[in-house]
Amino acid sequence: LRRGIVDVFDVAARSPAPPVPGRDARLALRAAVSDDQVARRRRAVQLVGILDDPPVELLLHAATDEDPQVRATAVALLGDIDDPQAVEATTAAFTDDDARVRRAAVGAVRHGPHRGGVISAALCDPDPLVRAAAAAAERGDAGLQVIAELLGSPDEQHLVAALDVAAAWPDAAALSAIDDLTADSRPSVRVPA
Repeated sequence: LRRGIVDVFDVAARSPAPPVPGRDARLALRAAVSDDQVARRRRAVQLVGILDDPPVELLLHAATDEDPQVRATAVALLGDIDDPQAVEATTAAFTDDDARVRRAAVGAVRHGPHRGGVISAALCDPDPLVRAAAAAAERGDAGLQVIAELLGSPDEQHLVAALDVAAAWPDAAALSAIDDLTADSRPSVRVPA
């Protein structure tokens, strides 16, 4: 984190604008969120998230970045902001080409008042990890169906994601599937089960 802060202020120092007394971290972050280097933009958007009152316009800008990790971080942070533009950007992220951004969108709206049908739609996402995140948020029969499907997957990453969700689910079928996986030959599946 310290390296990220130093990097962000380095970008601000190279800015063509003359120094202004009292320039704060927000100005430095504004420059870094638009930097040419992806690594700096990634660190900058993470740093925006630690501000008490993050500037919505910076997160909205980052939510349209070319880098999926920058977009995903921005979308996750926008979920905590009660602003119509933040809600719009978070909802738009459900159609992003990158599954990491769509998973971040599920997490962003999961507890918010604007979840509406977007969580239900995410249960049908082509990416199993997005479906698992949506199932964790949905907690209904449709969510349980997704978890049951993923618990039967041969893919270890899908199984572990489904186990994380199923472990917190007070459903006999989910608990039974978890018990079955305790005998799985793969340690990465057996240990979480």
